Amino acid sequence: MTILLIALLGIAVVVTSILWLKLNPFLGLVLGSLVILLLTPSEKEVASRLAAGMSEVFQKIGLPIVFASIVGGCLLESGAATRIVQSIVGVFGMKRLAPSLSVSAFLMAIPVYFDTVFYLLLPLAKAVARDKPASYMLSVMAIIVGATMAHSLVPPTPGPLMVASALQVPMATMMVGGIIVGGLVSTIGFFYGVWCSRTMILPIHSAQKIESQATSSTTKLPPVWLSAMPLVVPMAMIVAAEVFLGRQSSGASAIWKNLGDPTVALLIAALIGIITLHGVRSKKESQSIVSRSIADAGMIILLTCAGGGFGVALKELGVGPAIVGLFPGLKSPTGLLVMAFGTTAIIRAAQGSATVAMTTTVEIIKPLLATMDLPFHPVYVALAIGCGSKPFAWMNDSGFWQVATMTGMTALQTLKTFSAALTIMGFCGLVLVLTGSWLLPFK
Repeated sequence: MTILLIALLGIAVVVTSILWLKLNPFLGLVLGSLVILLLTPSEKEVASRLAAGMSEVFQKIGLPIVFASIVGGCLLESGAATRIVQSIVGVFGMKRLAPSLSVSAFLMAIPVYFDTVFYLLLPLAKAVARDKPASYMLSVMAIIVGATMAHSLVPPTPGPLMVASALQVPMATMMVGGIIVGGLVSTIGFFYGVWCSRTMILPIHSAQKIESQATSSTTKLPPVWLSAMPLVVPMAMIVAAEVFLGRQSSGASAIWKNLGDPTVALLIAALIGIITLHGVRSKKESQSIVSRSIADAGMIILLTCAGGGFGVALKELGVGPAIVGLFPGLKSPTGLLVMAFGTTAIIRAAQGSATVAMTTTVEIIKPLLATMDLPFHPVYVALAIGCGSKPFAWMNDSGFWQVATMTGMTALQTLKTFSAALTIMGFCGLVLVLTGSWLLPFK
């Protein structure tokens, strides 16, 4: 059986397990990995090869995901996220609610997952839409385009964190690149949202009204400077470490290297988040919230490691060289960017998870980098993978149904708005990455 046929069989097992048998995606990915490993000759046992692939992923991103989950839980439950959103809305003004929602969603989605960001911000969009119904669609689209791009491009979200680590891209470089590309394509997505708001009417259904602190003017919220610290501190530490590393003595360099490590930076951010939480909640409540955040991180870690293990199985099979053999043009540096984008998009469309698509693709792409002398910084490869996780989001994506259910959209409307916006932004992101790698290679 040829390499690509084995790979397609493994992907088919994953898709069938998730969509038809309705198994948890973790189990589907494990089954697909086992099928590929069984058909890939090796002296080692199949189970040990799968475990080694998954543990390799955990070593890179396991602890950062736990600490990021704690940060997210503390931001939400302490009211810090609400304070940040209210401050941003105050800067833009209620007349410019949609842009402020987009900026808020982008910032919140750096440590917090898309579903939680959407749940947090949607009530604010609904509250304003009760007075201005025509603004509802635009506000919904503003949240979508902001949150989804940060989710795939800016660490410490698991996908970009894993990709940057696997490709040995400095975390500060990935953050800056992700913010630039993500911000630009979110703006493009926002303009698509403007068009959607002018061509589609989205009524507010009373049965779907939900309450949130984001719509409240309660005064029991932490100050804005303290609210923003769990977001600002880890970014500042990582960026500062990269700037000063190498300019100091060996001892000072070691200190900066440790302080700039994502695990250490996120641990400090988590501690700040817990301190903020203690200021508004009892110790018992705080302990419960932190414990729940750690438990939530467990499933994310398992799913991410399973996706990485599936990618390791495909790498061991030799999928990357096989694809290049079919399409020799992909052996060029520009071809590699297109391959990284396209492979991620295909895997995303097949199984639904952007994070799994990214962690799978990076394991396929990584061996090819060793055979090339790239004329540009490897961050462009990481950004191409991130952008590739956006197109073709459809009914197998949990975010698709969350948007449809919470907003009252039909499946067709969700395809025209959510799915179309993500696809447009993904391809626009690829164009930006290709252009940047040519004009600003940073080699």
